[in-house]
Amino acid sequence: MLNRRNAKPPKYRHHKARNLAKVTIDRRDIYLGKYNSPESWRQYAEVIADWTAGHAADEIAAEPRSNTNATDIVSSRDQFLCMAFSQLIFCDSLRDIETDLRAMPSKLYHAGFRSRMEQGTLADATRRRDWRIGRDLAESLISRVLISAYGRFLLLSPRGAK
Repeated sequence: MLNRRNAKPPKYRHHKARNLAKVTIDRRDIYLGKYNSPESWRQYAEVIADWTAGHAADEIAAEPRSNTNATDIVSSRDQFLCMAFSQLIFCDSLRDIETDLRAMPSKLYHAGFRSRMEQGTLADATRRRDWRIGRDLAESLISRVLISAYGRFLLLSPRGAK
């Protein structure tokens, strides 16, 4: 599988016969609209943002530094969803998160949760999981937002570079 972090993004290209913009991802052409129009560039930015973000939480968690004991408890993706949910509804503690999630058990699967979220499970996952997984996930999501907002790639210098 292609490593998305080191790969160059697919190019914005011209389909001359139809005068359309296109991008090819995984051997599939995606048509973006009239070539060189603002709308096609916006579409291109969205497609590339999706391509770049790709299953960021799962890919980042699959790196060797992730703790296997923490991954057995709850996936990085579910832990991230839990923490994002808690930020959105202003939870102050793990007990608040658990209570709010138990209030709507039938909707958890459709919200993207695949694991059972309990106070002890979240506490163990938070304690055991390497903090750099969260940092990498946040950086990936922030870059996706920047790409969507500005419609182009921003070259951010790597950590420690001058």
